[in-house]
Amino acid sequence: MNTPPHLIPRTSYLDRLQRLRQTHFIKVIMGPRRSGKSTLLHLHREALRREGVPENHIISFNLDDIADEQAKSAEGLYQSIICRIVDDETHYVYIDEVQECVGFEHVLNSLLLKPNLDVYVTGSNAYLLSGELATYLTGRYMPLEVMPYSFAEFRLAVESDQYTKEEDFNRYVNIGSFPAAAVLRDNDALLNDYYEMLVTGVLFRDIQSRLELRDANLLRKLVNTLASLIGSAVSARNITNTLVSAGHTVSNKTISAYLTGIEASYIFLKVPRYDVVGRKILTTQEKYYLCDPGLHRRLVHASDPAYGRLLENIVFLELRRRYTSVFIGKAGQNEVDFVALRGDDVHYYQVSTSVLDPEVYKREVGAFSGIRDNHERFLLTLDTLGAGRNINGIKQLNVLDWLLDPSETKA
Repeated sequence: MNTPPHLIPRTSYLDRLQRLRQTHFIKVIMGPRRSGKSTLLHLHREALRREGVPENHIISFNLDDIADEQAKSAEGLYQSIICRIVDDETHYVYIDEVQECVGFEHVLNSLLLKPNLDVYVTGSNAYLLSGELATYLTGRYMPLEVMPYSFAEFRLAVESDQYTKEEDFNRYVNIGSFPAAAVLRDNDALLNDYYEMLVTGVLFRDIQSRLELRDANLLRKLVNTLASLIGSAVSARNITNTLVSAGHTVSNKTISAYLTGIEASYIFLKVPRYDVVGRKILTTQEKYYLCDPGLHRRLVHASDPAYGRLLENIVFLELRRRYTSVFIGKAGQNEVDFVALRGDDVHYYQVSTSVLDPEVYKREVGAFSGIRDNHERFLLTLDTLGAGRNINGIKQLNVLDWLLDPSETKA
């Protein structure tokens, strides 16, 4: 593959784009900044070139690039595309960071009227799917969420180091999963600078500016607080109380607005609770997880590395890649770490660093006791002893093997 040496083929995403190719939908590639969306478009264009698609049938814009400044207006973007159509054969149109164009939704709506255009766009803000695109392109776009590296992708990116999977997992937790983090893995100073740049850019560009939030210090404090609470049930009210006790003057309404912006930026992912017995989504006491494990130690300055919560965070991210929907499970008085849904498939997951202590094992498997159906149940741990056993329908797996082998639970 003709790509720079630090890039890896993100096969699952490319396969999905290939299946969507030349369908009459706008392909909308969403995800955190620097998660690899632009690289995915690059890989897709390279695949087209290898197939023999003429260069003048590949039309690309990066609206973060000053060279494409003229395309940041709706009229400028539309005309820049239309003037490059040379015949009736399929032209592939790529628009990176489409939200930088004012009125982009009208442009995309117009491009759908052209039968020979196959359009791909990226965006770094979930508002695209909940707001503008949902309003103007209902039923006419297909979303694809691109996240930072999975553990399997991270291992592929750093395989030249020839570390064991256990050593690589420790690096994955500490270095992080952004593609650039793998490149900078041997330079801690540059890596820290990269994360600071990333966080600052997301906070002030994607959140504060868009929502016109006035208090940058409060926003940063809220992000730090939320990072310290990953895997814990939270609400705007209890976060407000936490911040007020730390000396901030803030209301529930303000925190709710800030949380909306944080979630839309993809830096945190909100996970609602699901009543397993009643089969309904609950609207209180959600949990938040980071989009990348490496963000934790940059946002939470504490001596406790919180490995248990970070393991849970990593499992959630992998479930989000493999399943259509992921929830926190409520089964009677018990809470199951995750309920994962894909079509008619329902899988239940419990996560623990270790269950070698019999009391811990009893507690973890007890979380499943309120579930009355026969859907599969998995206990994921770092233990190698006990991995593979199936007791009372609960299959215990080594979490590293599970992360590296999606066939374990993916249809």
